Amino acid sequence: MKLLQITVFLTVLLVYNYSYAQLCPPDNRFTEAEYFTDNQITSRLNVKYGSAIDWQGNTVDLRFDVYFPKFWVDDLAERPFILMIHGGGFQTGTKAAMTNYCKEFAKRGFVAATLGYRLGWDTSDPISQLRAMYRAHQDANAALRFAVRHANKARIDTDWMFIGGSSAGAITSLNVIYQSQADWESVYPGITNLLGGVDDSGNNLNNTFDVAGVFNNWGMTATTGITPAEMVPSVAFHGVLDQTTPIGITPGPPSFSGSGALHDALLANDVCSELTVDSLGLHGIYRGNDGEDFRVKRATCFFKSLFCDNCVSDYLVDSVAANCAQQTANLTHFTEVGGNTSVFGVYPNPADDLLNFSGDWSGYEVILTNAAGQVVRKVGPGMLNNTLDVADLTPGL
Repeated sequence: MKLLQITVFLTVLLVYNYSYAQLCPPDNRFTEAEYFTDNQITSRLNVKYGSAIDWQGNTVDLRFDVYFPKFWVDDLAERPFILMIHGGGFQTGTKAAMTNYCKEFAKRGFVAATLGYRLGWDTSDPISQLRAMYRAHQDANAALRFAVRHANKARIDTDWMFIGGSSAGAITSLNVIYQSQADWESVYPGITNLLGGVDDSGNNLNNTFDVAGVFNNWGMTATTGITPAEMVPSVAFHGVLDQTTPIGITPGPPSFSGSGALHDALLANDVCSELTVDSLGLHGIYRGNDGEDFRVKRATCFFKSLFCDNCVSDYLVDSVAANCAQQTANLTHFTEVGGNTSVFGVYPNPADDLLNFSGDWSGYEVILTNAAGQVVRKVGPGMLNNTLDVADLTPGL
């Protein structure tokens, strides 16, 4: 067999921090680019995370659907988690509304769950809607406790748990972050005795959780509950002309702060915030599958900037496409052997610890050199096994 010498240039980035190595890899994981294919994503549907009494006095099961990269294709020991919550005015909607969001997050490396929660309130009694908002907050907390409890089984990194949603789902997400039990009592005196605590419903789990950031799609929360100590990074989208959940501060009592007011508050307290607005937008902007994908991509890049500790606040007035993926393409060699064209792939580029080789390399010698042309690794024919450990190499080309 003819022996072909192939020289491969690669960038090796050595790990300088365990957390960054896990969630800030030098590849396209957690970016706008799809890191996993549809076939590499799996799900667990109708997972029961608790049960509770609904607005009509019936005990109902609480369930969510979870989407994530299959274990055998994902080498990360722990992945970030995001809980997505659908809208519908706390009256209508289903967890299926967030399925596309969850699949898109999962294809980028997240464990993503779409929440089923208690809906319904008496439309003849406006105060009844506050009770519905409170029940949704209780259910979201119960789901997050459940996720922490089963983090090892699902390979969830509990240091990087996010929450997000649209409309009522965004309101619930922000309430989880900013509304304490005392805050709820100030808005609705006696609600604790009436419906129980925000952490005492749905299940008996005592696991605690921290939310690292929020994906806010035209949401708002009670102004009095917002304190600097509770603030977390936010990526948000909102229509300037939204009258359902206004972008600014509504008159009270109770007063609510929309995405614009929250953005200003976060910036004033040096918390990273990205807000995209539509100056002519009403309630809900960039809808449809294309709009959802656009918003997920921006959210994913925002979250990766948190992983990599390089988040930059921004205020956007147009649909600026996400662009945080590595622009360096993986290496592909086309070579003719015996009159036949063979394709050899070398990836990822840059590489961290393992360099992968696709194609049939059984009869070839591989030589890796640095920028000065010095040989740093040589592997003879039949010795490659489609992977090469480069973790010990000095960083550089």
